[in-house]
Amino acid sequence: MAIQASDYANGTDSGSSVKIRFLGVTSSASHTSETQVEGWTETISDISTVFNNSPLAHHSHEILDLAGFLHKLKGMNGDHASDVKKTRHLIEQWKHESIRISLGHEAIIEMSSEDLKPLLDDAESSKVAELGGHDSWISLSAEDHQQHWSQIMDMLALRLGTECFDQLPAEIQREHDLFFFGLNAVKGGNTAMMAVWDSKESSDRPVLLANKDNDATIRLSSLSDGSSAAVERALKLTKHGAAKLIEIAGNILNHKDDKKGLQDFHHLMMEELTDGACSSFPDTSNTRYQTYGAAACHIIKFWPQYIELLELARISKENETFNQPYGEESLCWPSLLENSLGIHELGALWGEPWEDPTTITACLDLYDSLTLEQQDLAKELLCAFFKGELKPMNDLHSSLRLVVWLQHQHKPKGMPLTCLPRMMLTKLMFNRNNTQAFMNAHFTTDDHKYTMLLAWKKEKIARKKKQKAVERASKKAHIEETLNATQIVFDWVVIEKMNVRTLDAQLDKLKALGVPDIKPKSRRGVWAVKLQSLMTALASYFNMLLQTPVEPVLPQNLEDTTDTHGDELIESYGEEDDMDFDDE
Repeated sequence: MAIQASDYANGTDSGSSVKIRFLGVTSSASHTSETQVEGWTETISDISTVFNNSPLAHHSHEILDLAGFLHKLKGMNGDHASDVKKTRHLIEQWKHESIRISLGHEAIIEMSSEDLKPLLDDAESSKVAELGGHDSWISLSAEDHQQHWSQIMDMLALRLGTECFDQLPAEIQREHDLFFFGLNAVKGGNTAMMAVWDSKESSDRPVLLANKDNDATIRLSSLSDGSSAAVERALKLTKHGAAKLIEIAGNILNHKDDKKGLQDFHHLMMEELTDGACSSFPDTSNTRYQTYGAAACHIIKFWPQYIELLELARISKENETFNQPYGEESLCWPSLLENSLGIHELGALWGEPWEDPTTITACLDLYDSLTLEQQDLAKELLCAFFKGELKPMNDLHSSLRLVVWLQHQHKPKGMPLTCLPRMMLTKLMFNRNNTQAFMNAHFTTDDHKYTMLLAWKKEKIARKKKQKAVERASKKAHIEETLNATQIVFDWVVIEKMNVRTLDAQLDKLKALGVPDIKPKSRRGVWAVKLQSLMTALASYFNMLLQTPVEPVLPQNLEDTTDTHGDELIESYGEEDDMDFDDE
């Protein structure tokens, strides 16, 4: 999380700058967007609860809640996977709704009781009708009443807050609702470059990179000088330029399915052609940003080797032909730099050294190998690319009156954070967030006592959970051992003499074998009822084995059987119905 924070040098608030704070790693039951939003809600709520109950909140006169957090939240970063995009949309909706509810609560506080009463009556009437009428409303418990009244107040606040928000100046509205997500500058640059190509004559544009079917349709159309719906569709679906070239290269040379493409051929030949400097193509079959840019740099860096690789691939084909020509005209140089930009002090952001100097050298060498006409075109494309990259930022900046900090989301190298033990994650969070310096600057004795008490309680809860898990595993093992040791009895004479515990064991065994309609132990009734249930279950078990219907055979005097065990309620395996696996 990017925030404006102090450096806490020398134990004081000395200056401030943008800091990236690590909120930890949590597991979720699923990767759905709704679950991710719930995870964020739980994380921020836990932080708010800990802070608001602390001595630090009291002596600093600060408070943190979800509404305040959402008001300050100006965007989120992430890849362009569909679930991440939906998560961003849900959080943005949540933020906008929270802002309007807060404005509505402020309006409610300022209203007189005479003005507020009819609004509350209308909101209550709507809720009563929603629940099914007055009888349903008065039958609710006190806890449910309180919950529904909270919803009534939020609904009323949302309605009033929306009216207040619509009356605010446009600039204030933009400031409140500002929420951005992963600006894709490279996409803007590529769009601008494609516009340059589209303005050129068709003969000067990069070749269309059509698949076999569309290529055949387009070629036949050019020979017959005709047009049809099939040709128009083929031309509409066919693209050209570097982005399409990289997509094709990624699918062939590093497909996510290792059974497809020329991955083994690429690995062996490129390792040989580059003397071990390159053996794999960048991964473009994922949803992270920057992957196509990295692949473009990779192709330019090893441009001669890839030309030779294509020749070897052509020779290895049965017909020794390509359905598309290849060459320098297929690439639109998305990362090409002019000679004046070869110095990183002038060409790199903030003058930092090049991440890969050999790629820059390859770009300049490729530029020098072009004709003067091609160099002019390359400069035009390069300027268009950079201008296109700026467009998303300019569109954002034109609607802002405040500073927003953008932080690149880099893929962590080495072991994923989810693989680290919890203790290491806690230590990582402590060091990454500069927690010790913050404590030195702001903590009092009471704050230290409060954090130690929280840590002790958390550790105690963790020990109880671990102990409960061990007990549950032991109890489950005991149940499985008992089931394995239980043998199904078919002799009516033996069954009639069974007590409650033994009848339950027989029913549990049959239920574990898949016999349906066996009730949990706590609802099986007295001895006579359990005996009848066992006979019915045995008949069902026979049906399962023989695949033929078998009617349960009961002794005629069963109804006259005296319930000698009626009050004998024996607990077999503890307080809960432990033999009932479905309930577990």
